[in-house]
Amino acid sequence: MAGETTGVVMISAREVHPEIRGPAQSRLWRLSFIATLIEKHSWVWVITAAGHGAGSKLRHIVVPHSRKDVPAVETPILALTPKFGLPEKLLAQAGADGVLQQKDGFQIIAPARIGNDIEFEEDEDIEEFQTFPSRDLAEKCLSFAQQKMRLGVAAIPHSVLVEQHSVSHLRSIGFDVDEFRYSPLEPSSHVGW
Repeated sequence: MAGETTGVVMISAREVHPEIRGPAQSRLWRLSFIATLIEKHSWVWVITAAGHGAGSKLRHIVVPHSRKDVPAVETPILALTPKFGLPEKLLAQAGADGVLQQKDGFQIIAPARIGNDIEFEEDEDIEEFQTFPSRDLAEKCLSFAQQKMRLGVAAIPHSVLVEQHSVSHLRSIGFDVDEFRYSPLEPSSHVGW
């Protein structure tokens, strides 16, 4: 598989016992899903259930992202909104738009082509066979999701998540986002314990 993993979005429920604190009085994380961005000839998200989400039948799904006019970080958030209790009215709109997909008994909002395969052909024009969520639907789902999801974003420098200012974008539309920064390890002269 060609391509490079350049970012990770961790998705959790927004309010999980705010009175309970983790190590060093940090806020408690109850991780549900991990979305990994693979940058290749087209951008592909691999979404995996983890932690509290691992009880679902979902092992992983692959969701291509090819709409350059929409921030890449929105793709996994939109995909998972049904899992966080998306209202029936929005589920119906997604169904009418042709973007409500079923995967292992799990509903997601995604372009019409999803699967387990990340081996898209190099010359394949992904936009030709995808139906995308309308901007109206996306905005309504994101508005819902910002009330329900807490996000963590980790991206390497010069990746699409950094270049698109993903953390700033998410915070500007109301998401609770923790940012984890990549910094290369310096060689250490300390050997052993």
